[in-house]
Amino acid sequence: MHRTDEIVIDFADGSRLRRPERDELTWAAQERVSAEHPWLCVLRGDQLYIQAYRHGPEAWQVEHRFGSSDGHHQAVGHQTWAVTEQLLWGWTAVEPGWQGLVEWQKLDFPARQVPVAHEPHARTRWIGTHEDGQFFGDVTGASGLACTMALLHRFDPEGNHLGTDFRPTADVDTAERELAQLLDGLRGVTYGSIRIRPFAVDAHGLRWGLIDGTAERDGLEHYELMPQQLGFGEPFNGLYCT
Repeated sequence: MHRTDEIVIDFADGSRLRRPERDELTWAAQERVSAEHPWLCVLRGDQLYIQAYRHGPEAWQVEHRFGSSDGHHQAVGHQTWAVTEQLLWGWTAVEPGWQGLVEWQKLDFPARQVPVAHEPHARTRWIGTHEDGQFFGDVTGASGLACTMALLHRFDPEGNHLGTDFRPTADVDTAERELAQLLDGLRGVTYGSIRIRPFAVDAHGLRWGLIDGTAERDGLEHYELMPQQLGFGEPFNGLYCT
């Protein structure tokens, strides 16, 4: 399958090549990648790419990414130019089996700290910091729940999820009182904007958390607070969409 219509190649020297044929890709890599400008990146969308870094004439580091950091892989060891060229073109033209040319290892990256803006009269009014970290409180009757839920997600100062307290209730007024009690259990509460990392918790028959939905949006980075369905994405100003 030969599909290069959406392909763009960016080079370290600042140049760009669109919709390359194989000989164009090979020639451009040989001409434009050097010790001074040692890399190229072949893109099909912001989070769909393969890239190669030249450590020497026959020592190339190759990585490819699909959708998000969870889909970022690096070829084990340095590759010759011949193998690197096959990988670059195999990815570009969507040739079957191109990944099988080498062994790959998944690279782990720290998850993004997603900003969440404090809006006193909106769904993010019960968020902020306390002496031991950050918190996100909410009252929700999300689809799939047989109750009105009061909940409090707790995070460390770096935004890593520490735990969630759930309080099933019969109505909104009761849930808000339960949430107030949960918040009273935190020391030094200050309401304000927070920055938290993606996480997931399965409870009460649903998945709760800040879920990375980038892969489902063709590489457009996006996170969804579930099951409330509050979306956070570009320009990552902390505001949500529903």
